[in-house]
Amino acid sequence: MLLVCRPKPRQLISALGSARTLTHTTPSFPSFDKDDGPNNFMHPNRRKKQEKQAYKAARQTVNKMAHAENGEVARKKSRGLNELSETRKAVIGAVPAGVDFHSQRRVAFNVHEIRQEDLDRDGDGIQLAPELRVEPGSFVEIRRNGIARWGVVLGYEYDIEGTEVARTLLSTGEALSHPLRDIQFSVARLVEPELAHRAGMGTFADESNHGETQARISIGKTLRALNRRIETAERLVQNAAHRLYEHAKNTDGNTWSHITLADGVAFVARDQTPTLELIYAVHRHFMEDSLHYIADTFDHRLSNTFSVRPSQEIKTIRRVIDWVRSDNPVLDEFATKARAIIEANKALKKESVGEDPAQVEAGGSLPVLSEADHDIFNFARYYLRQRRELQANPCALALPIILTKVSPGYMPLAPHAIFRFLEDLTLFAPWSNHVAQDVDLQLYEYIDTLDTPLPGSKHALAIPPVSVNDTRISAAKTIDGLDNMRHDFGDLAVYVIDDISAEELDDGISIERTTDGTDNVWLHVHIADPTSVLRPNDPLALDAARRAATAYFPEATYPMLPPTELSLDALVGNEGASMNVLTFSLLINPSGGILNHSVRPSVVRKVHVLRYDDVTRALGSSPIEPIWPFGESSAQSSDKEPRPASSESLPDLQLLHQVTQTLAKARVAKTDSVLWSQPRALMLMEKARILTDRDPRAMPRMYQGFPRVEYSVQQGTLEDPRHALDVSRAMVAECMISAGRVASLFAQEHGIPMIYRSLARPGGVAADKYQPLLAKRDPYQGTVLYRDAIIQQLPQVTAQLMVTPGVHWQLGISAQEGYVRATSPLRRYLDMLCHWQIKAALHPKSAGVKPPFSIDELKALMTKQHLQEHARRRAGNGALRLWALRYIQNKMTNGGHDVLRSLEAIITDRPMNLANSLALVHPVMITNLGLPAALTGMSMDNPPHIGSSIKVEITDMELSYTPRLIVRQRRS
Repeated sequence: MLLVCRPKPRQLISALGSARTLTHTTPSFPSFDKDDGPNNFMHPNRRKKQEKQAYKAARQTVNKMAHAENGEVARKKSRGLNELSETRKAVIGAVPAGVDFHSQRRVAFNVHEIRQEDLDRDGDGIQLAPELRVEPGSFVEIRRNGIARWGVVLGYEYDIEGTEVARTLLSTGEALSHPLRDIQFSVARLVEPELAHRAGMGTFADESNHGETQARISIGKTLRALNRRIETAERLVQNAAHRLYEHAKNTDGNTWSHITLADGVAFVARDQTPTLELIYAVHRHFMEDSLHYIADTFDHRLSNTFSVRPSQEIKTIRRVIDWVRSDNPVLDEFATKARAIIEANKALKKESVGEDPAQVEAGGSLPVLSEADHDIFNFARYYLRQRRELQANPCALALPIILTKVSPGYMPLAPHAIFRFLEDLTLFAPWSNHVAQDVDLQLYEYIDTLDTPLPGSKHALAIPPVSVNDTRISAAKTIDGLDNMRHDFGDLAVYVIDDISAEELDDGISIERTTDGTDNVWLHVHIADPTSVLRPNDPLALDAARRAATAYFPEATYPMLPPTELSLDALVGNEGASMNVLTFSLLINPSGGILNHSVRPSVVRKVHVLRYDDVTRALGSSPIEPIWPFGESSAQSSDKEPRPASSESLPDLQLLHQVTQTLAKARVAKTDSVLWSQPRALMLMEKARILTDRDPRAMPRMYQGFPRVEYSVQQGTLEDPRHALDVSRAMVAECMISAGRVASLFAQEHGIPMIYRSLARPGGVAADKYQPLLAKRDPYQGTVLYRDAIIQQLPQVTAQLMVTPGVHWQLGISAQEGYVRATSPLRRYLDMLCHWQIKAALHPKSAGVKPPFSIDELKALMTKQHLQEHARRRAGNGALRLWALRYIQNKMTNGGHDVLRSLEAIITDRPMNLANSLALVHPVMITNLGLPAALTGMSMDNPPHIGSSIKVEITDMELSYTPRLIVRQRRS
């Protein structure tokens, strides 16, 4: 976000470099607020009359807003009393008392497109850091469902679910309540925060409150004056539009480029100091001209960056649109060829059921595609480039005509329909991971994406492993200068406990009793040490910063760092070898209190790699087994056979279990938070990149078969609150939490700039929803039954990043202690950054070593990193759902399965709107499939209760960036 202070316009250009972030992951619903007017009894005739008056006022308001959007300002002979009168009417709403009125534009804006996060009740979210909030009085633009509004932020409030939302006053006098993620542009202090506070938080001003009414009139006048200046600035931007695109585009005509808002403003302003209205006019030009510019759909609020469409792609789009306008015969010729390819593809799929995936030779009977056909293919592909509807899609009006000519079954237009269309036409293989096509995930170095389709590649580009004298790292030996300070743990056993399929073993645990005769115990958490060979400006480190985190998909893992010898399992079977680690140690008393702590560079030698299930059995418990809705796999790998823990390690493991349980119980007792875990599908398959040639010039091409997949479901706390984690996983998780507590304490004691992870207790009425469940919590994990959490409608609390320590309410960690994530430097960049910061403090003060990142630098990068990390984690969950839906789709195509005829769903939330159809759907969880879904067709007169169960059947699947399952109540 831009940070611009109105009292000092000379600071505008420098402020363009300031980043502001707004993000929100909690659903927003149409907000019919109590302050819209009392809903008292009234004579029907009087009510009808007042409704007509309200409707007339609404139409006038909508028309004025439409004119303002088009740059039209009503001409008046005098702006004096007339303008004051108009402003006053807008402020108080021009609505007679007693009418519960909502402007049409407000209702349209509040239609909420249900997202996968809304169906997924325990999704991981992100919240604003306090340093990055938009303060009251700021000028903002908010966008949703293709509608843009702008106004002044009045303040923040909590909705019925305990989610913080912003209240923004529009120039019409109406205040909208909206999630923070809708803000796409922000300038600080258009009006003073105190004036914004005096304006109140109602939808319209309280006419009986003189101070509130006058404050809104004052803000309204400021907004109207700004609107006139924006109109003038937009003409200046339009005059420079052609030159601006020529400046921004890539000269080769085929490659995407990027331009920041700061660059665009500097180009238009030239030597002049940019004003607020010019900055916003350039932003609005980029947003409205989606043919040339696409907003960064992932973190535009932070980056203010736009992708610039290649000139050749623009020519193709215009050419296809011209064909549609003139009903050119090439469209009918394309449709005929497309139907032939689709029929051949369907026939081959049917014939190759049960076979391994492969590309096969296309038969001679398939049509030959012309250049015009390829243009139409690409036109459909270009539609998919815009993942979020911040802007109008330039292909959206012409594409339905083309789809209808091929088959009406591809309508209505939606991303999942286009993916299906292109898959049927063989541009995508029937096992393609559409989630990975999201260009914002930056997976182009591994796979061909929508931005990089040419030239196609049959094999993924592998990142070369680190080698001797590798130019991507500083040196083959350690470069952190801490070799003479490393503590040698010698023969102390280090236990690395993880899944069978784990690829990056970056943490180990040791336990040792003290020798002072007390029952105190030292717990050591040893973390892999990539910063011993990497500096922040090394090429590998810069690549890791760009990737932010390792991406885990069922079919492939896309690593943040290349293969190295830094994984702790490298010591197994390597007699006499050692490994550098960073060790977080804490001295624990029998009641779970932390008496002492330290962070040391160290050396470990005696590493034991164990599997979760084996440790769980060794501790006298049983692994939490998944359910297999379609039958357990008959091919049991020898790796899954139990391997009993050695008698030598058993005492250590038992002590570890005892100590971590004590730590966890003490920590959970300090908070009144409640956790739960929902059922979740797991797709087990060979980690192989199943890629195909994406070069559209080679089409059509045919595919047969499908990868072999095993479908299981983790039930979470559906039936037992203790089943969020089994014994061994809970033990390791507590060790990692403890290391994060130590990292925070160390950073505070040494004054190191650090990124802390905080989670505040929810506010508003939602805060009390946890109390009835506290007695039902598991004392060690703080978890309750899934259905209890759903019935109670617990809010989805979200973490935030800060540069000062804060409370982590969910973990039971105080603000004085704080929490820092530091245990996964091989797969999370922010964890690696934490290590660099800590190591600066490990040097003697006389060495004068400073942390590589300052507070300001941490603020600039932390939210972008966290957003990218969150996006990759969310994409991994989306990929799981996509593979699950493909598996189910294949089952249904080939005769179905008994489990699909006996599906049961739990109602998890209130009904929500679908923006493309205004239909109401209920979020549900299909417990025996481990999949969230959208339930349609329910009567709103008698809606099902939240937490109730209902028998359902599958009606549709949307395989897209955000895969979605659609169900309805099963018919008898």
